[in-house]
Amino acid sequence: METVKLIEMVNTLSDEQEPAANVLEYLNDAMARINIRLKANLPYLTLEDGNQAIFDEKWQRALLVPFGVGRIKQQDSSQFEYSDAYQEFQINLADMAVQYDVPLVYRDDASDALGMPGIYEN
Repeated sequence: METVKLIEMVNTLSDEQEPAANVLEYLNDAMARINIRLKANLPYLTLEDGNQAIFDEKWQRALLVPFGVGRIKQQDSSQFEYSDAYQEFQINLADMAVQYDVPLVYRDDASDALGMPGIYEN
């Protein structure tokens, strides 16, 4: 799904009209967390025409949308709403970590299981 469509979904679900540039930052915060959890280097999103996340739409909807909604609701101090959105993101991220096979080109080979590269090489 194109990035602009994700931004529209986030704004609709949050019942707000955050500027696209702000929502893009929230979506990329989610991408950073996904990359950390999956030990990956998946590319960040941009507002360029046709830009989209490289993983399937089901994961985009399950991860990026709730995280973006959570960020917006966090600004409103809507604790229950942002807590629910972040919890949904965390549950879905755990599912993705088990089910999604990161393409070889995006794997972060610099990190080991402990997150400390080179620990056993010394």
